[in-house]
Amino acid sequence: MRKVIVVDGTQLVGRYKGCLLIACAQDGNFQIFPIAFGVVDGETDASWVWFFEKLADIVPDSEDLMIVSDRHSSIYKGLSVVYPKAHHGACAVHLERNISTYYGKYGVSGLFFSAAKAYRVRDFEKYFDQLRAKSAACANYLEEIGFEHWTRAHCKGERYNIMSSNNSESMNNVLTKAKSYPIVYMIEFIREVLMRWFAARRQKVARCKSLVTPEVDERFLQDLPASGKYAVKMSGPWSYQVTSKSGEHFHVVLDECTCTCLRYTKLRIPCEHGLAAAIEFGIDPKVVVGWWYGLQTFSDSFQEPILPIADPKDVVIPQHISDLILIPPYSRRPPGRPTTKRIPSRGENRVSFNIQTCKHFSYIYVFSIKCVDY
Repeated sequence: MRKVIVVDGTQLVGRYKGCLLIACAQDGNFQIFPIAFGVVDGETDASWVWFFEKLADIVPDSEDLMIVSDRHSSIYKGLSVVYPKAHHGACAVHLERNISTYYGKYGVSGLFFSAAKAYRVRDFEKYFDQLRAKSAACANYLEEIGFEHWTRAHCKGERYNIMSSNNSESMNNVLTKAKSYPIVYMIEFIREVLMRWFAARRQKVARCKSLVTPEVDERFLQDLPASGKYAVKMSGPWSYQVTSKSGEHFHVVLDECTCTCLRYTKLRIPCEHGLAAAIEFGIDPKVVVGWWYGLQTFSDSFQEPILPIADPKDVVIPQHISDLILIPPYSRRPPGRPTTKRIPSRGENRVSFNIQTCKHFSYIYVFSIKCVDY
């Protein structure tokens, strides 16, 4: 996996309440890859520190690790204690929600997203200057947060295409039904979901004939028409000058996966300039991508089986576990009727489907969720 982890928490709605903490990565096909789940009393400093300590057993702290989340103060506290070396990025969608609430009348949401997703500093500055012209107060608010927390151009780590916490939020949505279950049944529900997902991904790999994942293949097809608009000259081994019709020059180095537009550099997927250079000199662009996007790497990520639970009678429980006295988490039931549907974030669109099913089948399963945000 690319070393980007998205963390989030969601409230449980069962008898004893509590909170489910989730850590997810994204595989080479831009699909959710769950890493860890934890059930705690609530999103407190102690809970997040405990969760990150357990997560560190799987993903140790390092300077090339990026963690993306909302701006919850307890998450920041936990990261400072357990992951001091890792970089931290704020979710752009949550920030946009705050901006729309307080500065929505200035119409700055579009400029904010353009500035956040810009690859080059000069492109970021162009959009941010336009945002400042519309609302100086909003610009000051974003400056106080720190550009390195919410922009791709100023980020000190590598965020790739992951600009929001949608991976974890989508996982929360998948588990909406299970959040009202007792903890043991909720964990079993999660296990069955992952078992179905991984089985479906194995079948997808078996059908794929490309060197890269299906989504990266699709990305090539989208950029292919634009790549024909450039003039390409070789400047050295694997090094090319790509010139647009307006006269702007780009320097592409295919074996290093870099381009001066920085899109290739940031995503490790050839941009239109990289595609133009590769096609002009007969190089397969599918061999000059980040190794995470290779079909074999994608296949290796889910080869470990997710095994069914054994009969409880056959499980030997250690004495120090059986001696524990577990009590329900401390919680206060909120007034009113509990909600059953997730409240959509600002900017989310509800999608309705008209599904016609065969009379011989009565179940429809969703095997995977893709979160692609370029």
